[in-house]
Amino acid sequence: MGTSRRIHPDAIFVRFTGEKGFGFTYIDEEAYAAAADHFLAIALAHEENDTSEVRRQFCHDQLWRVFADPMGEQYTWHNVRWIAAAAVRDKYGYERETPRVVVIENAEDDAGIVIRAGDEYMDHPGWPKALIVGHPAIGGGPATFFSSKEDFELLADRPMSDELWLPQIVNRLYEVTPSVVMGMPKSDKGGKMQVQCRAVAFGTKAALKERAPKE
Repeated sequence: MGTSRRIHPDAIFVRFTGEKGFGFTYIDEEAYAAAADHFLAIALAHEENDTSEVRRQFCHDQLWRVFADPMGEQYTWHNVRWIAAAAVRDKYGYERETPRVVVIENAEDDAGIVIRAGDEYMDHPGWPKALIVGHPAIGGGPATFFSSKEDFELLADRPMSDELWLPQIVNRLYEVTPSVVMGMPKSDKGGKMQVQCRAVAFGTKAALKERAPKE
């Protein structure tokens, strides 16, 4: 009997120094491959030699550019999503088991960029370790990361603004959440803006408890 090997991640988190970054979702192997292939098709359009080493060099070069200017305007989150998929596929390939969650971040000694399994997001302490502005079906989006419950609550207690609203919404709606929560603005039938939230547990056991309404 053959063995089933996972060759795509459900999510890739690109975490810059501090709390900011991106959370990218790939709903299946086809979506993951399409993202990686899209980047490589552009990168290799004018390259005579298409080898594994050339592909690896393109992936690493673009990751360095992203991390060198993470808030710059040269890349949209869609571009970074393609680069992240190509870099992760280059590391794990088709023969190795790909982690369900992958993290791309600066090495602890700032000597480089590491791509590793994000096992910490498979555990669910009851507060969000990552909040993503986006939806799984559209590939994710900008993300805010939290190293502790206190860090999350500190940000959630700040006044809401155009740039900062998802932590406040999640904190207002839920008492307990899985490690990852996604939120996307939407308008109701009356034209008022609302937020559609989606908790992500990555196939593991996690609690989601709404706050009791205030009397």
